[in-house]
Amino acid sequence: MPESKKWVCEAFPHEHIFDRPTDDGFCPMDPPYHGRLRPENLPVQPPGGAISIESPKDQSVFSEGETIRLQASAAGDMGNITRVDFLINGRKAGEGSSHPYQCSYTASREGAYDVTAVAWFRNGSNMSSGTLRFNVKKGSVRELGLCVLLMDASSSMTEPAAEGESVTRLQQVAESAATGIFELQRLRNNQDAWITAFKFDDRVEKMFEDSVDSLIRRFDKDVSKFTTFIYEELYKMQQGTQGTDINAALKKAYAYVEGFLKKKLDFPVKNYTPMYQSVLLGNSARSVSIPNIRVLLYTDGMQYDSSGNRRLKPNPFSASPLAGLNHDIVIGAFLGRSSEEGCNELKELLGNCPIHDEVQQFFLLDTAKKLGLMKHLFRMASGASGFCPLCLGKQLSW
Repeated sequence: MPESKKWVCEAFPHEHIFDRPTDDGFCPMDPPYHGRLRPENLPVQPPGGAISIESPKDQSVFSEGETIRLQASAAGDMGNITRVDFLINGRKAGEGSSHPYQCSYTASREGAYDVTAVAWFRNGSNMSSGTLRFNVKKGSVRELGLCVLLMDASSSMTEPAAEGESVTRLQQVAESAATGIFELQRLRNNQDAWITAFKFDDRVEKMFEDSVDSLIRRFDKDVSKFTTFIYEELYKMQQGTQGTDINAALKKAYAYVEGFLKKKLDFPVKNYTPMYQSVLLGNSARSVSIPNIRVLLYTDGMQYDSSGNRRLKPNPFSASPLAGLNHDIVIGAFLGRSSEEGCNELKELLGNCPIHDEVQQFFLLDTAKKLGLMKHLFRMASGASGFCPLCLGKQLSW
C-alpha cells in the first residue's frame, strides 16, 4: 500500500494529523494541547471502501415510541461522500451529512424493521451496507441504570493535575472519564446503562445524554476521540465566569433524577423502569434492593456562585429523599489536598456507603497516583457497581 508523509500530534495521534509542519513544531489545534508534531509515513487508503451499520445492534429490541439512533461508519476513500441515507424497510428514514453519519428514528408501531445504509458520492454513485434487523414490541419495558456526572469546569481546573505534572486537571479528568466509560463496553446490556453529563462553573450545562453502547459507537470505538470531545466541552466554559456553584449542580442533578424516576424527562427511551440490584447492608445479613442510579460530583474548589455566595447548602438527595430511592446516591471526589476548605465542605455533603456502612462515599484525589486511578471511579459510577473506595477493592490503593 502506498504511503504519504504526514505530521502527527504526539498527544492525539489519531485526530490531529497535518499535511505540513507548523513553524514552532507544535500542534496548532485550539484549545491548545501543546503536543509536538512528529513526521510519519501513513498509508494512503485505496479508492472505494465499505460502509457498515454501527447502531442499532442486529436483533435489538425497542419499545413503541422509543427514539432509536441510526449510525453508520465508512472505511476507505470516504472523502467524497456527500451523505449517508438510512433506509428502513426500503424507505428513507433519515440521513447523515458528516462523520459520524447518524440520524434518529422513532418507531411508531410494533414489528420487525430492516435497516440499510447507503453512502452517496460526489460523482453520483452510491454504496450500500448489509442489512440488519431490529424489533419493536408493544409494552416492552427496558430496565435502565443511570449515572449523572457533575463535572467541574471552573477556571482552576486548568491548573496542573498534581505537583510537578504538566497535565492539567481538565485533561486528566477527560482522559479518566473517557477511559472508564469505554471500559464498560464489556458490560452486559451496556445499551441499558445510561450516562448524563453536566458541566458546571457558576452555570450548569448538559454535555451529553446517551447509553454506554451508543457513546462507544458514536465515537467510532476510539477512546481518544471521546477524550477530545470531553476536554473540549469542559474547556469551553473557560470563556465565561469563574465560579464553582456546587449548589446549582446538585439542584440540576436532583431535578434530573426526579424526572427520570417519574418519567417526566424528554428521555430517548420512553418505556423503561429503573434497574435494581440487591446488596447486603453493612456487615449484616439483611439485604436491600438499591436502584442502579448514581450521581458522581467532582470538584477542586469550594462553593462560590455568580452572586458571590459561598454557603454550601445540604445535599438535596439526603435533605429531601426522592420516592423510589432508598439511599443517598451522591458520590463525591475532591481534586486537591485534604486540608483545603473545599475538601471539608464536600465531605460534609456525603453519606456512607450502604455496602460498607463505615466508609463515606468520598474519594480524595491528592496525588498523581490517585489521579491515575480516577478512571476506575468513573467506571464504577457509570456501571452502577458501588459507592465507595472499598467497593472498588484492589482496583484502588488509597
